[in-house]
Amino acid sequence: MRILWRNVTWQLEPADEHFELETVLNAWSTGGEALQVREIRTLLEASETGEAEAAFQYHRQHDCETPVCSTPSFEPASVVTATATVPIDPSSNPAACPQPAARGLYFEEFTQDDVHVSGGRTVTEADIVAFAGLSGDFNPLHTNQQYAERTIFRGRVAHGLLVHSIASGLANQMGIFDGTIVALQEMLIRYQAPVRPGDTIHVQLTVLLRDPDPARKRGSVRFGVQVLNQDEVVVNDGEWLTMIARRRPTRG
Repeated sequence: MRILWRNVTWQLEPADEHFELETVLNAWSTGGEALQVREIRTLLEASETGEAEAAFQYHRQHDCETPVCSTPSFEPASVVTATATVPIDPSSNPAACPQPAARGLYFEEFTQDDVHVSGGRTVTEADIVAFAGLSGDFNPLHTNQQYAERTIFRGRVAHGLLVHSIASGLANQMGIFDGTIVALQEMLIRYQAPVRPGDTIHVQLTVLLRDPDPARKRGSVRFGVQVLNQDEVVVNDGEWLTMIARRRPTRG
């Protein structure tokens, strides 16, 4: 069976298809990035139903355009432990699989006062609980409904940093920074209104300023940021200073 991943085709012999799911997951990696469990499961289920190929996208926006890479072999003997790696090197023919083209906007393409609006995402109970565990911020305003009901918020609210973290993800999903952002240099955040479990937020980025004297390869772009809920109430606002790659000049 052949598997297309990141537009590199791997050959899986019939004898390999019965390997334990987690073993294959941890053993089969390229560039240090293992396939996800759901993708391996898709692969194995596809083989059981008689399909000849299982094609999937791990990071669709980062796939190279043309599946022209060579087809290395997957050797069963290489899978020895859950942490083993398959001794294959897709970079052995780097010209065959070029680096993915940047799909975001370059420095020159950001214009002052341009506005970019993201899709929405609902902030869930799971988000709040997970962020409390990740950050260690178990403030009862976020974790204790009885306590929070006696405060000015009259109920639990999401962490402000959780809301802005989700905002950064929504901004990334817009695609304008895909392959072109070099660094996030500065964040100024103002918390304007609470976000409660079940609220749906989206992000609006406005280009405030573009570096008038950028470096040869990159330049800074400052954005005004608004995070709004389902009622178009601004819950967070502030500014982000980013470093954005410049477009490479075309060689004649």
